[in-house]
Amino acid sequence: MANVAAQAAFIKFAAVADHVSAAETADQVIALLSQYFVTLRDDQLLYAVRYFAGQILPLPERPTAPIGEVTLISAFTILTGAEPADLAQQQQQQGDWSEVAASLLLRRTEPVLTLEDVAIALEQLTKTKGKRRLGWVIRLLDRATSLEAKYLTKLLLGNLQVDLAEQAVEAAVAQSVECSLAQIQWVHMLLGDLGKTAILARHGQLEQARMQLFSPLKFMLADAVAEPLTVIQSWTDGFAIEPKYDGLRVQAHVAPADRSIDLQEETVVAGIRVALFSRSLVEITPQFPDLIAPLAALEPRALVSGESAGLILDGEIVAYQADQLLPLTSLQPRLDRPDSAAAMAAVSVAFIVYDLLYIDGRVLLNRPYQQRRAALESLVMESSKVQLAAADLAGDLERLTARLRSRSSQEGLMVKALQSLYRPGRHSQDWLKLKQIAATLDLVVTAVERAPESLSSDQPESLASLSVAVRTSASDPTLLPIGRVPADLAAAPLADLPAWFEQHILEEFAEGRVCLVEPQIVLEVAFARLCPSSRHRSGYWLEQPQILRIRHDKPVSEIDNLETLAKFGQEQP
Repeated sequence: MANVAAQAAFIKFAAVADHVSAAETADQVIALLSQYFVTLRDDQLLYAVRYFAGQILPLPERPTAPIGEVTLISAFTILTGAEPADLAQQQQQQGDWSEVAASLLLRRTEPVLTLEDVAIALEQLTKTKGKRRLGWVIRLLDRATSLEAKYLTKLLLGNLQVDLAEQAVEAAVAQSVECSLAQIQWVHMLLGDLGKTAILARHGQLEQARMQLFSPLKFMLADAVAEPLTVIQSWTDGFAIEPKYDGLRVQAHVAPADRSIDLQEETVVAGIRVALFSRSLVEITPQFPDLIAPLAALEPRALVSGESAGLILDGEIVAYQADQLLPLTSLQPRLDRPDSAAAMAAVSVAFIVYDLLYIDGRVLLNRPYQQRRAALESLVMESSKVQLAAADLAGDLERLTARLRSRSSQEGLMVKALQSLYRPGRHSQDWLKLKQIAATLDLVVTAVERAPESLSSDQPESLASLSVAVRTSASDPTLLPIGRVPADLAAAPLADLPAWFEQHILEEFAEGRVCLVEPQIVLEVAFARLCPSSRHRSGYWLEQPQILRIRHDKPVSEIDNLETLAKFGQEQP
């Protein structure tokens, strides 16, 4: 381990991480981390634990997406003068951008970065956009030693793949204070911050942890399995059948307003505050002001007082007209223009509630679905703006098969084991989604090509095509190109994209005709066929691709990956 006097030096983190990357067993990982934790002050421990778990910030404050490799390449180019093509070749040879960083950034040998320095820079990085983000990346890497650059790169890409999964760090914290792993995991889930969890554990204060209202939990995710009936038949205690709504997955927090916090007045009704969080854990309350009063009016009346009073609901915001549900694309005007009265008036919305996670001091995550459903049904929902999702708790295979054949549900069916617990942030085969297989992929835009006429000043925002990419895997965020999609952006939901891309350009090539952009826009793309390709790093290209919609509800971390492509390839005739 590096011989650095200051225990707060970032090199300490990098050195331990480097040792852990070579460890052969989970026990070695846990032992190394446990030794390191006991030497730090509380404030240093906060940062170190987060970094070991690959977390830049606590869950509620984390950016919706880490930086992309385009930003990283730009930083390397500026710092070293290396050409982007040469950098890409090095990455292919070494297999990891962190190894490229370690081999390139050799000029600083004496460490100067501290944990605090890195924390401040990362916080500023998450608050800025476009080229200013690049500036913060350059400042960090310019002050780093080779070893520090290696692990800074992993942190910046959200790709700290050295056996330091959150579970390993949770185990290390548990061992260092001699408490149960289950207790550490529970408090981490309540707080959304493994660093704060470690500090409470160190001081024997884990029992003080409380559910943080208005700090969103990760959403439980359903699986789409190849043989769902086989899984369902294994549920000996029965299952429920729910409609699969074509809406926006949302978590609603409802509780008495904290008068000590400066809140937007429009989010508080009769002393009750309402907050809506998307699946990316971003607050979207301003886009749906017409849901605030109906949610604030929910029973029980215990909401009007008490420290623990409040509700956390899981559900779906849907658009409707004349009592007919509309597709998710109908919500995009609200998401694109949150301050537009016309966008609000254009479509009516309702919140369909299908799960209850917290009620007046009772955390229900570890209660079976059947009990959570009973508690949910006890709430009085007097407004058509807040509705209880339909659920058939006496589901059987015959009834399920009949409903699938009828195709009467809007987008398919959800099937949930009656004994299923709510597992935040995890895919679970206790919940299954059943719907028709459609030839679509969720892809992120990495570059845009301007139309020839747009190179004149008359049409500066006309685009010819968008380059799109998939992730390497669920755990590896490296983006791999899969081709280009025609930029048919005339429809209203897509019309604002050219302006957005102009504001998020990272680098320009071919005299401004091709522009790399921040990889943040996720599109659902339909296609006729998935074809093998040696030209694209993903190994595939899309035949007749067409943009269906912007996936505002899906972060870049959840776009399709190579595993999805392989399945498509196997299923095609």
